[in-house]
Amino acid sequence: MLGASKIANQSLIKLVDSNKNLHTFENGESVLLLADAIADSKTLLTTLTDSGISPEARAGVVKDVLAKAGTTEAVSLVSEAVKMRWSQNQDLVQSLEASGARALFAASEVKAELDRVEDEVFAFERAIAASGELELMLANPNMTVKDRANVINDLVGKTFSPTAILLVNHAIPHRHGRSITSTLGDLQKLAAARRGRVLAEVTAAIALTSDQEQRLTNALTAIYKQDVQVQVSIDKKVVGGVAVRVGDEVIDGTIASRLAQVKRQLAG
Repeated sequence: MLGASKIANQSLIKLVDSNKNLHTFENGESVLLLADAIADSKTLLTTLTDSGISPEARAGVVKDVLAKAGTTEAVSLVSEAVKMRWSQNQDLVQSLEASGARALFAASEVKAELDRVEDEVFAFERAIAASGELELMLANPNMTVKDRANVINDLVGKTFSPTAILLVNHAIPHRHGRSITSTLGDLQKLAAARRGRVLAEVTAAIALTSDQEQRLTNALTAIYKQDVQVQVSIDKKVVGGVAVRVGDEVIDGTIASRLAQVKRQLAG
């Protein structure tokens, strides 16, 4: 997001985080459903983001049209969101989707289940990354919402928390042009941000020991001057060492990367 949308999104995040009444499973789910309702109606979305209409009038439309479609807290949040200025119509939808997820993560934290939900979203993202067939099936635009939900439920319904299942179910068909793994990765970043952390995605040839993971976490915390949440995935293509991604920055310490660098130097 850029310009006005970036400012509006930051304001909406503060509203979500500060409103403890919003931090329930029902309210988080309701925000996601309201975002869907707005996205599904081009006329409604255009109206709610029209800067030619006063902020109060836009909020009035939300209460008139969507009051019965969501919880009181969720409708109130959407009413505040539409008072803000958005650079692009879809930015409102995406910010509401992130707000719903953020409320769900906050609800999990209240129930001391945030670690579990984080781990489950990460596990599903890794399963998708390891199976091109599964990714193609779930990304199929012709697959119905019900069929996709049935597949996900068959895979993890007996082991995942209701919150993780809801987040995965909602995220996959709402990718906005991104891959499934990128979309689920964004959810992990939201979960880390909930606790004031940045997410470090670590790829290694073999599993790290608890001591190695702690030392890596300490080193990254020192570099970024902020608490770091480390998520480790295994890739046998990594010859040795580790590759770390924090946001758009990649710290690649693998042997394969070093060999490639030597080859480039020799070729040059």
